[in-house]
Amino acid sequence: MIPPLANRFVAGEMAAAALDHVRQVNEDDIGVLLNLLGEHYDERAPADEDAQTYLELLDQIEGSGLRVRVSVKPSQLGLDVGEGVFRENLARVVERAAE
Repeated sequence: MIPPLANRFVAGEMAAAALDHVRQVNEDDIGVLLNLLGEHYDERAPADEDAQTYLELLDQIEGSGLRVRVSVKPSQLGLDVGEGVFRENLARVVERAAE
């Protein structure tokens, strides 16, 4: 559950809710920057999971016509695990975004 104060800054806990919020804000001619909460992983599995979540988010954004940008945190994609992990996950996200 999102605390009341955070509602102003957190679009939703799930991608569908966040994208609904983006639609509403776009109606007021405002663009949106989305990112996932969480970061500083010291194991690969959660970094890979977040990279996959970003891929799924990008798939949902594709063709939607929404004015939205996606922001990723290097530590969330595995930088603290290792540069190679970060580069692999970032490459996956960037390739999907470029599509």
